Amino acid sequence: RLATRWGYAQLVGAVAVSNLLFSSFGVAVLIAGGPGGALAGALLITGAIVNAVMTTASSRELFLAGLIPQIVCFAFLPGVTLGHGAGALTASQLAFGALLNLIAAVMAWRLFAGVLAGEDRARAEAEAANTAKSDFLATVSHEIRTPLNGVLGMAQAMSAADLPRSSASLESRITSRRSRCSGGRSA
Repeated sequence: RLATRWGYAQLVGAVAVSNLLFSSFGVAVLIAGGPGGALAGALLITGAIVNAVMTTASSRELFLAGLIPQIVCFAFLPGVTLGHGAGALTASQLAFGALLNLIAAVMAWRLFAGVLAGEDRARAEAEAANTAKSDFLATVSHEIRTPLNGVLGMAQAMSAADLPRSSASLESRITSRRSRCSGGRSA
């Protein structure tokens, strides 16, 4: 169990580092490109957020590991934009857009995680229903075969005995129907 937790911790760390590296490209584009680069940088970071939402819906820890680096990078965007000569309006628009982007990411992740959880529940219910159906069919099959085997056994015993004509006729009807039902095989 410790090895599993350690492996999961490594996975969370790898997600955080890879998302931080991807977001750093957005910051680098922002720094190199001035106000136009701010838009390109914000789009790169937004792409990383969309990736975090889509790939980590089954784990809150993985989602946060993918989202926190984007939050850090978005926090730097307004200041970097101001430092490159953009006005306060541009920087505040960028900050507001980043905030909306992060809120939308959290809402989308919650929705996506809920859909996946619903699918898991539906799959478990379908598997339980399939098991119940199989159990029912096995029970019904057994309950039908048991008395039928008794009737057929008695018919075989009747065929071996000296019986009056009316009883022999009954036995031949039972065994001939048995032959038709079993495709000509006799048990």
